[in-house]
Amino acid sequence: MGKTLTCAQFLTKLESNEQLKALA
Repeated sequence: MGKTLTCAQFLTKLESNEQLKALA
């Protein structure tokens, strides 16, 4: 489960970064 949560958090960070780049 730890790996799954880490992957989810990692994907969330990637999505957030992409959104920030789109706004920039």
